[in-house]
Amino acid sequence: MAPTLLLSPLTLASGKADLIAIGRGLLADPELPNKVLRGEFKEIRNCIACNVCIDIAPDPITCTVNPEAGKEREMQIVPVSQPKRVLVVGGGPAGLEAARVAALRGHQVSLYEEDDEIGGQWILAAAPPHKQEYMKFIDYLSWELEKLGVRLELGKRVTSTVLEELKPDVVVVATGAIPLAPPIPGAEREEVVTAWDVLRGRGVGRRVLVIGGGITGLETADFLAQQGKEVVVVEQLKRAGADMGASIRWHLMHRLSNQERS
Repeated sequence: MAPTLLLSPLTLASGKADLIAIGRGLLADPELPNKVLRGEFKEIRNCIACNVCIDIAPDPITCTVNPEAGKEREMQIVPVSQPKRVLVVGGGPAGLEAARVAALRGHQVSLYEEDDEIGGQWILAAAPPHKQEYMKFIDYLSWELEKLGVRLELGKRVTSTVLEELKPDVVVVATGAIPLAPPIPGAEREEVVTAWDVLRGRGVGRRVLVIGGGITGLETADFLAQQGKEVVVVEQLKRAGADMGASIRWHLMHRLSNQERS
């Protein structure tokens, strides 16, 4: 249900509920109920149901969208006495969060992203089936940067000219990783593509071999199977999805098994 219904001030008063309980949503945003009561829906940091808090169960607990979860005292945001000019390079979730925190502390922040949209690899992470809600995190960060007055420059690379113009006191590099290309003979052939290529929308043939049965390979296989492709996944380990949390792995393997039988 939408939070507007669950957390309406009238829900308890009208007798529609005797108790309202929230689990993962409060890990993602401890202020969720107060923000709903104030009507600040854009400022809610939504849970994306990644289940890191449940599957990994570290001590202290962690949350993908809330780095302060379990470390509230250590990561308390304190205003700075001497604001600096901060340049963040990269508009993925790491860069966006760095810019948000720096701005909250009082710094003058500029963020440069070479693509025409923010999100970075998070956009690819949100492409497989049942992961579209991941983009709510980018929506939240985008709203926060706008509210905080962060200067956002899209479609621009950071060059020496940019550095000379901005003269930043601090540069935060958050440009992300690149795909690992294993030294397999024939990997340079035209029909060999990366998971990133596929998730970005590059077309492939009807029969597809996915090399690697970790989370990226399995989610890419799920993405292709939903398009009617005949997909085979190979993995050198004895267990596919060994890098996944138990609950997320169960649901994904269940879908892949059903697709195989159909």
